[in-house]
Amino acid sequence: TPDGVDVDKQFEILFYEFLPYVCIVIFNLLVPILFNYLIQFEQYSPLFVIKMNLFRTIGLRLSSLAVLISRFYYLISSRNENWNVECHNGKYGTPQCWETFIGQQFYKLFIVDFVTHIFVTFFVNFPRAMIARHMNNAFSRFIEMDFELSKHVLDVVYSQTLCWLGTFYAPFLPAIAAVLIFFMFYIKKFACLVNSKPSAILYRASRSNSLFMIILLLSFTIAIIPVVYAIA
Repeated sequence: TPDGVDVDKQFEILFYEFLPYVCIVIFNLLVPILFNYLIQFEQYSPLFVIKMNLFRTIGLRLSSLAVLISRFYYLISSRNENWNVECHNGKYGTPQCWETFIGQQFYKLFIVDFVTHIFVTFFVNFPRAMIARHMNNAFSRFIEMDFELSKHVLDVVYSQTLCWLGTFYAPFLPAIAAVLIFFMFYIKKFACLVNSKPSAILYRASRSNSLFMIILLLSFTIAIIPVVYAIA
């Protein structure tokens, strides 16, 4: 290659660059499954189960973002205090400010999260739904999925939170987020109509809407704190 780095080494570097965000997304996918399993033994009412799962899941996702931001702060403060590196890449002649670095990381996290939605919807849940639909036995009832409204709403809220966090560092991120969330609507529509069966839990529109708006406000408040700190 022109930079003197072979293709295998470039793929290895790319793999390690995206590995933290792949781990965050996988963590956000698997831990709520554990929450759904454990809450069966807590003997809550159906309405309280929804609220508890919502707040546990949003707490999980926001805490993972908090850990990521704290890691960014550690890297930036360490570089500024100890490395004494100017805001310039001498090898390539390109700017290498900490704002640019953080913007790149939010781009990566947003794209990995969106690609994961595509992969899970079409390559995991769709075959699972086809198997459950064409098999009439206990196994098909075990793998059959209900449409969990709260989970899909949280997916959109999480994407919006990533957009709020990264807008200051990556000004084009809202445009990309608008396009990807537009496609996410059709991904969720496919998941609702094809991959899932109607949920046994009835959602009251007014009560659910107020609850989701509270979660959205909480996410916005937490997302704006690091941005205000960076500006100040």
